[in-house]
Amino acid sequence: MDIIRSYAKQLRRELTKEERRLWYLLRSRRFENYKFRRQHPVGHYILDFACCAARLAVELDGGQHDENQEYDRQRTCWLNEKDWHVIRFWNNELWDNEEAVLEKILETLSETEEYGIILRAKGMLPAEDGTWIYFDMVPEETEIREGAPEYTGRLCVIGSKLKEDKLAELFGLAE
Repeated sequence: MDIIRSYAKQLRRELTKEERRLWYLLRSRRFENYKFRRQHPVGHYILDFACCAARLAVELDGGQHDENQEYDRQRTCWLNEKDWHVIRFWNNELWDNEEAVLEKILETLSETEEYGIILRAKGMLPAEDGTWIYFDMVPEETEIREGAPEYTGRLCVIGSKLKEDKLAELFGLAE
């Protein structure tokens, strides 16, 4: 297992430009305040990005994955057996439509009831070009748009059967 951890550490130092970009958007709880890890070991595998709380693996695939489809399929099956949900994007999908990639990740995260039944959540994060990307999520509908920050430090989660202790931990408010 130490070999896997050591290799994950090396991969964190050698991110591709696509992985660097997605990490910029997901890191430091920027994305709806979900905590993501990059190059995270799970069993004998290393996930590109992992939200452990939601057991979501986000994989960015380059051309080499075209030749390793069977390996990827087996890996996904193993992760699914361990209650991980895996979503995959091609590198060009990130460059061609960054907002669609973020929307799919957000939709997948909203499907979990670990934090209660979320009726609405809002957030924002900085884009690479200096603008801001806003998120507004209600069940089965997400809106992602660009703009300038109007408010910072605001947190709003509306729902039922909310697990306040889990939400406080998720948003870094736990004492």
